[in-house]
Amino acid sequence: QFPGLSRNKTGDHVLDPGSKSISIEGHLFIPSQVNDVQIVAQKLSGSNQGFSLFLTSSDSTTAGTLVLAISSGSRFVSSSMTVNKGQFNHICTVFNRKPGINKIYMYNDSVLQSTSTMSTDLDTFRFENSPLVIGSGTAHTIAVTPSTPRQTLSGSIDDFRLFHSVRTVSQMKKMGKRAIYPT
Repeated sequence: QFPGLSRNKTGDHVLDPGSKSISIEGHLFIPSQVNDVQIVAQKLSGSNQGFSLFLTSSDSTTAGTLVLAISSGSRFVSSSMTVNKGQFNHICTVFNRKPGINKIYMYNDSVLQSTSTMSTDLDTFRFENSPLVIGSGTAHTIAVTPSTPRQTLSGSIDDFRLFHSVRTVSQMKKMGKRAIYPT
């Protein structure tokens, strides 16, 4: 919609990965306080086509649970990991869509924390006209931990990055704390 904001001057959609893998990377700070369900980032078409990266409800002031849920119609895959509160966490969540894999991998400070138990072959994403929302969102209809946000994100995000590829551990370590403006 806004070719002046992108190096791609064609006006083609650039956030929709189609059938490619997707990685979401950045630094996430969650305050040392109790929290309800909060969306970190979300791109949905309707309530069941796309992804949601969100925090679950937590009574702890030291740790919370970060979930990546991805769905396409009635099929979904999800995984979760613990993040520390009161400090920045370098997070990277990867949905590897390579045939035969189709799993989520979640990293905290470049260390693998969890892998989805299910391998799910999802249809091509078709959410090119849906906005990417950061720090807020809507209910994501999935059969996992409740994802209906109860409050907007209370915390900070730094260097939010979205890739249409699988980020490797060496890429996370090398580029995780550097600016990557033109790439």
